[in-house]
Amino acid sequence: MPAALSLTVILSFLASIVLQVVSLAVMPMTAGYTKPLPTLFCVVTFAIAIGLLARIIASGVQLSILIPLSAASVPIATVLVGVFFYHEPASLLRVAVLLGACGLIAVASNL
Repeated sequence: MPAALSLTVILSFLASIVLQVVSLAVMPMTAGYTKPLPTLFCVVTFAIAIGLLARIIASGVQLSILIPLSAASVPIATVLVGVFFYHEPASLLRVAVLLGACGLIAVASNL
């Protein structure tokens, strides 16, 4: 029987998304994993994020719900980090394709 989405599960999921995005945002600072401190921060932060997802799954939340939500949330947030912190261009086409892909993930997870 699937677990209910308790406040703890929701907060853990949000923390996992934030940690994944932070890890990805720090990745350019690692210079291809050649700088030890940013690399360590990136790896540890990502490990904690994945650990939180593992704990959520262990609590009974269905993998078929959790992973599509994560797969849709992380890219959107990462694009926002790229645009606002690294001043990367975000063309309308790029945003539309990303949102369309996220929409397809949402539809597929409900089939």
